Amino acid sequence: MLSLTESLLRHHDLWLVALAALTCTFGSWITMRLYQRVRETGGARQRSWLLLAAVAGGSTVWTTHFLAMLGYRPDLPSAFDVGLTVLSLFAIIAGFGLGFWLAAQPGRGLHIELGGAIAGVAIAAMHYLGMAGYRVPGIVVWEPRLVVASIVLSMSFTALAVSRASRPVTRWCRYGAALALVLAICALHFIGMAAMTIHHDPAIFLPRLGMSNGLLALLIVAGMSLIIGSAFATHAIGASMQGEAQERYHYLARHDPLTNLPNRAHLSEHLSRLLDRRILDGGDLAVVAIDIDRFKEINDVYGHSAGDKVLAAVAERLRLSLGPDEFLARVGSDDFIAVKPDCPDRATATAFSTRLLARIAQPVAADGRLITLSASAGAALCPSDGTAADDLIIRADLALVRAKRNGSGLVCFYEPSMDESARRRSEFALALKSALRNNELRLQFQPQHSVATIEMIGFEALLRWNRGDDHRVSPADFVPIAEETGQIVEIGAWVLREACREAASWTRPLFVAVNVSARQIALSDVVGLVREVLFETGLPASRLELEITESAVISDLNHTLHVLRQLKATGVRIAMDDFGAGYSSLSVLRAFPFDKIKMDRSLMAEADRVPQAAAIIRAVIGLGRSLGIPVLAEGVETMAQLDFLRREGCGEAQGYLLGRPAPIEAFADVVRSNGPRAAPELRGTRVA
Repeated sequence: MLSLTESLLRHHDLWLVALAALTCTFGSWITMRLYQRVRETGGARQRSWLLLAAVAGGSTVWTTHFLAMLGYRPDLPSAFDVGLTVLSLFAIIAGFGLGFWLAAQPGRGLHIELGGAIAGVAIAAMHYLGMAGYRVPGIVVWEPRLVVASIVLSMSFTALAVSRASRPVTRWCRYGAALALVLAICALHFIGMAAMTIHHDPAIFLPRLGMSNGLLALLIVAGMSLIIGSAFATHAIGASMQGEAQERYHYLARHDPLTNLPNRAHLSEHLSRLLDRRILDGGDLAVVAIDIDRFKEINDVYGHSAGDKVLAAVAERLRLSLGPDEFLARVGSDDFIAVKPDCPDRATATAFSTRLLARIAQPVAADGRLITLSASAGAALCPSDGTAADDLIIRADLALVRAKRNGSGLVCFYEPSMDESARRRSEFALALKSALRNNELRLQFQPQHSVATIEMIGFEALLRWNRGDDHRVSPADFVPIAEETGQIVEIGAWVLREACREAASWTRPLFVAVNVSARQIALSDVVGLVREVLFETGLPASRLELEITESAVISDLNHTLHVLRQLKATGVRIAMDDFGAGYSSLSVLRAFPFDKIKMDRSLMAEADRVPQAAAIIRAVIGLGRSLGIPVLAEGVETMAQLDFLRREGCGEAQGYLLGRPAPIEAFADVVRSNGPRAAPELRGTRVA
């Protein structure tokens, strides 16, 4: 047995050893890079990377070993057995393949290190198979301790290499993994060679069919070619994958994943190109914004899965209905924008928009149901409505808002006045942010009366905004803006707190009614707020009445009903406001046990001249009587209307005849008294 140093210096050609070391280093780097690709991919692509990694690793070990063996000088003639030499190559490739496959399995358990150890065993198997095929005229004796040490070190270093490649903690781990594999290969080879002692025996002759050093050199060149080929394949496949990934990323960045339609970014690019071309070639175009009417209800009633299927089906229909050069993008949940080049007038744009709306209006099958849809559209024309992409999109959206406000299934065109309206709404939105801080919001109270006795029974708290320039802003102007911007949550909390604080100070235990919006229910913990305000102000829950409209209930039916049940459990009363103004009043009334029905003021305004309105009022009063729910009529302005309500048996009324909205100081004598009070101008008026 020779020492490791003696074996290396006395019996090896150091130039060939250096070449073997370079080959080992380069091949180990390539091998560990390929192994990382194995871990990063799956399926057929992973199997391809695994084959490349096994071939690269096996070729590296085999080439390093036999390059070093070419440089081995035992001072005896030598040859190599062809079968064992070739078998050692296939053994190392198979061993690396098995080890890398195991280490690349999902999870972060010890199977990673076990896979590395298997690769280390494969290195040892290749070395000792190769040495079993090493032919010399003598007897080969092995030192068992060094053989075991070489195998243990090989397994340890390969386990470390695979562990660092699989569990990197710094960016240097990839280099550490390659270095560990180099150490595994070199430790196994040179310790294994030191474990070998050859005793010359003249009676032993070399076989004639042994592999010569020249043939071995050719095989080594082939092995090095495999390593270099693996490196080139890695680069080529990596470049191809990077190109595919970039192409895929580029596609995803410009398309909607649900419908595969172009998204807003792609729309902006396309529209900008069209407008640039128009500068050179002339021509007009139309930008059409499309929105599916009441799409949120589809999600609420049938679920988001059905909603997604509806969107995908609508998108496919619209895409198939596009003509040459027409363009469609999905820019929001149920919002689409279409572009039609060569659109000289409104008639052409109307025909284009109507064609798209007609495709949406066809029933859609989703989850075994046929869902009927409608949509609205707003259009802006270039150049009459603008020549910039963003301007045209914004103005088409403004026209869409007008279309949806006027009814479903309509097409509206942009008008310059819409800009002023939008500017005014933006101005209001900004001013509203400081209205609370500047103490510009006020509450007024409108009394509610018993129809039979004209006794005052409570108040509705109404919000008013007096801007710093003494300009009074109508609630019809600023409340919708507060809803859109979400500021209604903060403002609504202030109204509730102020109304309850005021009502708690009254001597007479009248109730106070406060409106609650859909946005408050959707965006805030309104139940927690009510409990907190009642506790802070000391107002009994039975004296607070919360009014909610039908539209607020159906905007998110399940959530709203859940919140209303929680509110009712606190002891407050829940009134359905604007009953009769929508299409689902009866279904909403059936879904929740309201404490009061407030008829919409539009019914009372028409009661004395439209027989149908009077009939509806009678029906609502009868419905309330049957259900045991009090009915209040809003908008009572004449004695004739009040007498009509008396005859029909309506319980409560509110309107200018009975009292206009005013600061609570105007009703000080009522709220501070202990006895019942009628409206001043109607005192003494009672039902016989």
